[in-house]
Amino acid sequence: MKPLLTLAEQATVRMAKAERKLAKAEAKLLRTEAKLETRKAKVAAAQQICEAATNEVKQLASHAETVE
Repeated sequence: MKPLLTLAEQATVRMAKAERKLAKAEAKLLRTEAKLETRKAKVAAAQQICEAATNEVKQLASHAETVE
């Protein structure tokens, strides 16, 4: 049987490794969330551009009808 101190040391090392792994996972999650927010903002901007273009097309079509 291993001495109790050695088992405690091993448990401490495992705990430290687990904490580092958790910290890395949390950092990765934060980066992923930031990317998601950036992509959401890009989608919103693209939707606004599309909506503005649609409105412009409607306005031009309306103007073309009045000219005819």
